[in-house]
Amino acid sequence: KIGIASDENAILPFHFDMDGIDLIKANAQIITKISVDGECVYVFFVPDGMDGEFLFEDGAVVRETSDRTYRCSGNVPAELFHLEKGNTKCGVLVLNREMADRMYVLRDGSLVFTTAALLEDENGIRLESTEAVNLLYAFPAGRFDGMERIARVPAEQTEPGCPEWLGAYKAETEAQEVALEVKQVCPSRYTVRIAENLMKGMKDALLQVEYTGDIGNAFINGRMINDNFSNGAVWEIGLKDFAQELKENEITIYIVPLKEGANVNVESAMAARSEEVKAYIAELKSVRLQPVYEIEIG
Repeated sequence: KIGIASDENAILPFHFDMDGIDLIKANAQIITKISVDGECVYVFFVPDGMDGEFLFEDGAVVRETSDRTYRCSGNVPAELFHLEKGNTKCGVLVLNREMADRMYVLRDGSLVFTTAALLEDENGIRLESTEAVNLLYAFPAGRFDGMERIARVPAEQTEPGCPEWLGAYKAETEAQEVALEVKQVCPSRYTVRIAENLMKGMKDALLQVEYTGDIGNAFINGRMINDNFSNGAVWEIGLKDFAQELKENEITIYIVPLKEGANVNVESAMAARSEEVKAYIAELKSVRLQPVYEIEIG
């Protein structure tokens, strides 16, 4: 019997060759294979709504259970067990869906788990995040030990259920605050003046706008820089490319009103027609600035 959450999907292995050991079946999906200290480690994740379970061929033994089966506990973000058959050995790392969605594979084969965006190139590894303080995990655990820009976090400061064999680290930078001055200049039209320290200590800055209306338009010095069709989500405008202009200019936000109870009267003679509207809705609810940080970690 297999259960799975609605809107979830999975590709489950049957008779999957793990370096000569037959994985007969598993309620988990394979993600990748890495090497840790010379031992291969297969990485799986358990889809939401599914009970993680592995069944291996006769002669294979899971070291932690002394059996050929392994059943995941289901209440932790990651589990690790070891498989043996004769001289063949490998590790199996099992993640829940949330942890799998955070996973990045680095060039050296190690894994990093973070809610931020992780970028790696010839210049090193860095995080792109809207948070000044970021908690991340590494496998193997000592991946970032000894690096100056990132600090190891004790077990008591990690997320609930995270095992100690996942190295926990904190990457942080100085939090930035940028003052905004918002004014309503006429119905459905507003101006936003941004302090001159825009972009200090940031990679980008997102102007986050919440409004009620039909369409939002943003202008700098009469030139439209962004627009948005209202769908209930926050309207975000990246300001990096406009930083120099905003030192001397403000942003003007114009909201095209939403017509409530609109009715077109076509009963009059000839081609004459009139539109009857109960109310025009155009309101700026909030404007805030969200910094985007880039944090070098290695």
